[in-house]
Amino acid sequence: MKVTVNGKPQDLSDGIKTIHDLLKHYKLDPNITVVEKNGVIVYEFDFAEELLQPDDTIEVIRFVGGG
Repeated sequence: MKVTVNGKPQDLSDGIKTIHDLLKHYKLDPNITVVEKNGVIVYEFDFAEELLQPDDTIEVIRFVGGG
């Protein structure tokens, strides 16, 4: 399935069906990650239920601490 992730076209494998699967694929911690799908924020408690569709546009933002 083809989607756009952070502005880059990606061809996802068949095993990536949800936002949770996508974050796992990129080894991102869902507890410190914000995801926007087609311009709408997806809340962390919905990651496992939010299905990806062909041509979705996904923006992933990861919180990083430091000083």
